[in-house]
Amino acid sequence: MSNPKDKIGQAKVSISVVPVEVILEIAAAIQEGALKYGKFNWRQQPVNGTIYTDAAFRHIASWMVREDIDPDSGIHHITKAIASLVILRDAIIQNTHEDTRPDGGMQIQPELNARIAALIVKHSAPQEVIPCSRDF
Repeated sequence: MSNPKDKIGQAKVSISVVPVEVILEIAAAIQEGALKYGKFNWRQQPVNGTIYTDAAFRHIASWMVREDIDPDSGIHHITKAIASLVILRDAIIQNTHEDTRPDGGMQIQPELNARIAALIVKHSAPQEVIPCSRDF
């Protein structure tokens, strides 16, 4: 027989499903920002939403070109990107988010997806790769 509280507890949000190492890394990244700008500064004054998405994209771009660690903080770029989005999400929840998003922009995605699908079919049997000489 299980504890009767188990059934009630299982129906609630569980923090235990989030890897604690990642939570600690995010805390370190946000703590770095608190040291620079003040603890929960984004709750005191409205924040520009695109500033945080731009920062997240820059950290992701750095990681994509194989730079794992942010040279300014020593914290992983993916963690810094997540921290930027955590702060933005909190600002949205707290209603301290200034919506600076541009209008539109995603209408082209279905067309691009269709083009890529057609290219996948077209190139389903790859052509033989002919090595090229660097001697010209």
